[in-house]
Amino acid sequence: MASIGGGFAWPAIELSSDGAFVQLQLQAEAAPDVAAIRYLRDIATDVPPGDFEAAVDAFADAVQGRLAAPTPEYNTLLELRAELADERADQVVALLMRRGR
Repeated sequence: MASIGGGFAWPAIELSSDGAFVQLQLQAEAAPDVAAIRYLRDIATDVPPGDFEAAVDAFADAVQGRLAAPTPEYNTLLELRAELADERADQVVALLMRRGR
């Protein structure tokens, strides 16, 4: 998730987890900057980890699908997702990542 915003409009969202939930917090932007998109609402919500992972996977699927046709040479997201799949498949690494190590 840390590399997702590079060059794209992405809110200044803070992600954290206590193990039982993933907390998402977003502060509204007080004033417009150079971006064409401005985030107007404060948001704070707790999401179960499985739901969060499923939503991130669905989002990545949608983005990858949209990028595939116009930019077939763009492989960064595909490579990151392959790395994530490898981490999830390794039980030791998956446990460490869930603990934030």
